Amino acid sequence: MITTPVLEHTETPDELLRAAHRQAYLLTETDLIGYLKRVLGRPLIAHVTETADANNVSRWASGRARPDRAVWERLRTLATLHIALTAIVGSESSGAQWFTGANPNLDFKMPADELRAGNIAPVFAAVRDLAQR
Repeated sequence: MITTPVLEHTETPDELLRAAHRQAYLLTETDLIGYLKRVLGRPLIAHVTETADANNVSRWASGRARPDRAVWERLRTLATLHIALTAIVGSESSGAQWFTGANPNLDFKMPADELRAGNIAPVFAAVRDLAQR
């Protein structure tokens, strides 16, 4: 079981996001998907990646299938964000719940919906804002 990577101490929100990004890219493909499946669950991953069948997430995690490049980018983005959020809030589950809550920095839209729509920069800005508090 892959646990959330522990980030080194960072001074700024941007350093935190860079460290989380680095950790997300150190995970192997199967470890990355297994990690996301454990902390976020198949339905949320399928939603963000616009995957009609949530069972595909299990197929990716087992190596029986491979997501396309666009899906990989969303998976890496999800991992980066969750790793950063876990460092900020101190809990994997709170980090996961952040994706499905109405966010005032996103006009009270859910971060998961914004990621699905391809609005990645505002979601990173919302995490950056949370890290500054």
